[in-house]
Amino acid sequence: MTATEELLSAPPEGTYAIDPARSSVTVLTRLGGVIRAPGTFTVLSGTIEVTGPAAVAVHVVLDAASFKTKSAARDRHSTSAEFLDAGRYPKITYAAAAASPGAPGASVDGFLTVREITAPVPLAIQSAELLDGELLLTALATVDRYAFGVTQGQRTRRPPAAGNHQGRRPPHQQRQHGSGQLRLAQH
Repeated sequence: MTATEELLSAPPEGTYAIDPARSSVTVLTRLGGVIRAPGTFTVLSGTIEVTGPAAVAVHVVLDAASFKTKSAARDRHSTSAEFLDAGRYPKITYAAAAASPGAPGASVDGFLTVREITAPVPLAIQSAELLDGELLLTALATVDRYAFGVTQGQRTRRPPAAGNHQGRRPPHQQRQHGSGQLRLAQH
């Protein structure tokens, strides 16, 4: 069994503080449904409390206005009222209270809140490492931005396919893929 598999099947108990300066959340979006554009959010704070293999409490806070890509114009537009509305909703949060340990395939069942709208978003843990007393976790999630009221910028060039998506793109074109790398120190 590898070190990652061992950590995922029996995570060490304790309370871990997320190091915002050394943690990140990356989102991969599609522009016009074709071009992939990665962007990152700043992690403001967070904790993970592990009290057993399936007993976790996760709380992570992101700065909605911190969204950065390689385009200042796209960043301003993404944080504007048309998308994240960071002026009115400055924080994005993730909270969870259950995990499914396993090696491979550990997951965390939690809820993402964007624009004061909360929806379930499971995290698939991709890797876990203990490095110099720190726990490094990498997780992956898929988010349907429509579930959070972020509907601008998705114009349909042709009528929707059967199933009537009410002017929206088909579901496979609405999802944003994100990953997070969090560094945690036990306290």
